[in-house]
Amino acid sequence: SPLRRLAQDSAKADGAGSFAQQLYVPPGGRVAVKVEGLPANLYVGALRYNSTLIHSDEFVLNEFAMSQGLDIICSDQFGVLSGEVVSRDSGPVSILLVPWPNDGASYPSDVLEAHGDPDGKFSFSPVRPGHYKAVAVRSGERAKFEAPFRLISALPNATDVDVAAGSGNSVKIEKVE
Repeated sequence: SPLRRLAQDSAKADGAGSFAQQLYVPPGGRVAVKVEGLPANLYVGALRYNSTLIHSDEFVLNEFAMSQGLDIICSDQFGVLSGEVVSRDSGPVSILLVPWPNDGASYPSDVLEAHGDPDGKFSFSPVRPGHYKAVAVRSGERAKFEAPFRLISALPNATDVDVAAGSGNSVKIEKVE
């Protein structure tokens, strides 16, 4: 079924941060939530539909619910990630940090990049809390990872990283792609 965008017309929040948006979604229809215009120090930390945490920005409306409620919970608590590429060939490395799981079809969305120092040490700050895959690539070969499916195919075996809000995390990457 086709996606309908919540807040398709620009909805204005009141002083308490609440807004109402009228839209028609056919029974069983999917809704996609997209939040834009947040200040740089905020991100969407969670979405709750009818008081239940949803783990995606899409959901199906419950046609039997007496009312439909969507809570958009914003946060200003970012994390920090630092680490080291410990098994690498000579030369500089770039580290790609990819939210996981990722909805990118041929290239992942929301990829962050940091450049390692001569010793392979790197740092990302600020980082939105969540689960990520970290991939180290030779800086000279970074452009090859822009090709469709190249980075996506490397992610299942990449280093798993969990970033917590308000704290620093450290990771060691053993392999260079």
